[in-house]
This record gives sequence, C-alpha cells and structure tokens, in this order.
Amino acid sequence: MPPAPKNGAALASLLLAILALIFCWLSALGVLIGTGGVIGFGLVPIIVALIAILLGIAGIRRASRQGASRRGLAIAGLVVGIIALIASVLITIGSALALVVLPGGLGGTLQQAEQCVRQQVASGSSVGQARQFCADQATQQVQKQVGGGG
Repeated sequence: MPPAPKNGAALASLLLAILALIFCWLSALGVLIGTGGVIGFGLVPIIVALIAILLGIAGIRRASRQGASRRGLAIAGLVVGIIALIASVLITIGSALALVVLPGGLGGTLQQAEQCVRQQVASGSSVGQARQFCADQATQQVQKQVGGGG
C-alpha cells in the first residue's frame, strides 16, 4: 500500500494559527504597556489567522478527497485559526476603543487641541498660527499613542 499523500497545508495551518494567537496577545500587551502599534500590529494577527483558516480548509479538503494524512492537524489549525481570528478582532476593536475613550486617549487629545488653540489665541497668536501649532502637537501625541513614532 503506497503511503498517503503529504498534507503540508494542515501543518502550516496549525503553525500559523498558533502564531496568530501569539501575535494577538502581543498586540494586546503592547497596548497595556503603552508601546502602541494597535492599528498596524493589530491587523497582523487577523491576516495570519485568515491564512491559517484557509490552509486548514485546504488541508481538510485534501485529506478528504485525496486521502492525505494529517486531517486532525488541519482541523486543529482551522479551529485555532478561528479562535485566533475572533480574539484578534476583539482585541483590536477593544484597543482602538480604549485609545479613544480612556483618559489620555485620542478623545482627550482632541480636547487638549481645542484648549491649546484657545490658549494660543488668548496669548496673541493668530487663529491660523494657533491651529497649526496645536495640530502639530496633537499629531505628535497621536503618533506616540498609536505607535507611529514621533
């Protein structure tokens, strides 16, 4: 009896799903310790999880149609990929909301910018100069909060 065809998609699915879970929690940890990166880094685990899900489906199909090995790995990759996708989406949404809602978040930055313009105008700057100065400060603050440097 010839050996069953190989099923690399099954193994790749599980490995990528585990990697997506790791990236997901690293993204959450980055928000908690203040290193930012929510918008860009939060998308990485979502993309990796989607690829893991697609490979899991391909691995299951290959095992069913061609008698390939590792059907269990493909199913595990699919399940862990779905879990990673759900967790990544929830963590990314929660992190983005936290940036806006929590004190010192983006909502606070907008209020600080409005207050800055009022103070600059009161100290004799033109409205245009005050807006530009405060916009530059707000941009730097937002870049620090979302991990864009600055």
